[in-house]
Amino acid sequence: MATTEVSRHIGAPCSVVYDALLDPDAVRQWMVPDGMTSEVHGFDARVDGTFRISLTYDSATTGGKTTDRIDTFHGRFTKLVPGAEVVEVVEFESDDPSLQGAMTISYVLADADGGPLLTGRHENLPAGVSPGDNEVGWNMAIGKLAALAVARWRHDRGVRPLTHVDSCMEARNLADLYQLPPVDWASITARLETGMSQAPGTGGPDRHTCWLATINSDGTPHLTGIGAMWVEGAFWFETGETSRKGRNLARDPRCSLSLATHEFDLVVEGDAHKVTDPATVADMAARWAAHGWPARVDETGTALTAEFSAPSAGPPPWHVYRLSPRAATALSTVGSGGATHWRF
Repeated sequence: MATTEVSRHIGAPCSVVYDALLDPDAVRQWMVPDGMTSEVHGFDARVDGTFRISLTYDSATTGGKTTDRIDTFHGRFTKLVPGAEVVEVVEFESDDPSLQGAMTISYVLADADGGPLLTGRHENLPAGVSPGDNEVGWNMAIGKLAALAVARWRHDRGVRPLTHVDSCMEARNLADLYQLPPVDWASITARLETGMSQAPGTGGPDRHTCWLATINSDGTPHLTGIGAMWVEGAFWFETGETSRKGRNLARDPRCSLSLATHEFDLVVEGDAHKVTDPATVADMAARWAAHGWPARVDETGTALTAEFSAPSAGPPPWHVYRLSPRAATALSTVGSGGATHWRF
């Protein structure tokens, strides 16, 4: 039977990560791959305590291991070492013999260079479970665990939330000519908060790509595609200081970012500045990791590293940048349409 293993540095103490492994509300949030929702039926976090969890596919056409669209599994805890280790024996509830059999899942936490290291190991995978698919799901879940642990740690330390735009100072309807209603900024931010996958076929014009425009030293524009993330009222991205956009932003932080989704086309104007607060960098690393890029904080605690990044980002270390919006324009591409400009 196959075994998969994933490891990830997490920007929160081992004790915080351990608690998130055994908190049923936390488990409901992180132990679920993208495209699924989780329900915790029972969870007794002690040695020999049992648990039962169902994962439901969002897509109505995806078959589950237990019933249509649903994977249900149950298990028990066989070893708990506070702050260091959790071991479980787990089994799918399925009539398919290829999906039956007890699996052993272990989580080992240790302090290491680059921050606390979590290693997850999934042993005795049934023959009907693809090791590759299992590893993809594991990486998604561990990334979400990392983001959740960092957020909890920041909250416990009293670290203020990341600054965000609380309200629009001015909104101007650009579609009055056609007697169309203004676009609601809250609907824009709500959509952005769901994330923008760059995988082909996932939205926008086949996929979502953010385009960042910065200013060259001679005043001409420089445009490049980036993988940006919307977090608490701002766009976040990463790049090396020696990249063209990194050099441009160090000299002049003014920039704009554009994005096409199924629901709207959006342009945001503002200033982008490098962020070096270790807790914030760790938080963003965990968020990117949760979406499939295995970013982690480097030894400085103020920048990122990984096995790969976009070629245009240059070599590591990669620094985190926050684009603070000053203005935005959105063109609605669904329903009756509409266009609105905001100044914040």
